[in-house]
Amino acid sequence: YDLKTKESEYFSKRLSALVGIGINYIRQLISDGKFLWIAHQGGISRFNPKTEDIKTFILNLKDESGGIINFIASDIEIVRPDLFLIATDNGLVRFNPESGDYQQYLPKNDGSSIFTKDIISIKKGPKGNYWLGSYGSLMRMTILADDHLSFQTFYYDRDDPYSLGNTRVISLEATEADIWVGTEDGLYKYSTILDRFEKIAHDICTSKSIMAIAECYIIL
Repeated sequence: YDLKTKESEYFSKRLSALVGIGINYIRQLISDGKFLWIAHQGGISRFNPKTEDIKTFILNLKDESGGIINFIASDIEIVRPDLFLIATDNGLVRFNPESGDYQQYLPKNDGSSIFTKDIISIKKGPKGNYWLGSYGSLMRMTILADDHLSFQTFYYDRDDPYSLGNTRVISLEATEADIWVGTEDGLYKYSTILDRFEKIAHDICTSKSIMAIAECYIIL
């Protein structure tokens, strides 16, 4: 949709012909200022709005046994021109669009890697950390000085009234000191100052799932 001309154009057939199966199920769109990056059921693609050219990047992600599998990309976060973070249902992917190189992160059960492979959302938060939402957990990722990634996991603890609920994290939003977490069981707020979660009660409608969060709006 063009805000100046107030005209819209539908690209579905054109994109499908170029990208293949999966482009009709778009999970995320994000611009780097020149290209529009698309996370979809077939992976990730780069669309040039001026030339209408599109390129799909082939990422041969592996499962725990080492076999190559198909994946769904659900979110993209641009850290810098040579570092994209991609949330997929088969781990976190670190991707360099300039070289095409990528690195896949899978759970290793060593306390320092991602907690689960099904990553749904990514959001930059306070102090330069990045937050990853998944099924039953929220992860805080830090980019270290040597450019390696460090992970800390927050998950449900029935003995801790200030823990995250036992539910799927669908959406994330960050403010100056808080991380807002949209889940299938409602809205949570994590205070980076108090280091605890609080469930936010609402009676707007019967749906508990928080599909998206903006600065002033919550989409149920």
